[in-house]
Amino acid sequence: MYTSELYKKVAESTGLPDSKVKAVAEGLVHEILDCAKKGEPVRLGSFGIFKVRHVPEHLQNDPRHKGQKVTVKAHDKIVFQESATTKAYLNG
Repeated sequence: MYTSELYKKVAESTGLPDSKVKAVAEGLVHEILDCAKKGEPVRLGSFGIFKVRHVPEHLQNDPRHKGQKVTVKAHDKIVFQESATTKAYLNG
């Protein structure tokens, strides 16, 4: 599902205009990214937690040159950890 479709579905279910749904969704993403940049986890109710995980420098196979390794610099990335409620809902 594309974001525009998601905005329309949320707008239909809430009765809000598409433009307000889009503004709220983009604001939510912006706040999650701001918290991630500060290293703060964000818990979304019973959905789960967005948090930052540090990935140390490591060697990885070079996809362009088989058999060669490349060094990947240390970096941070956002990971999502679903809650037990979300996991139970998905797995029936």
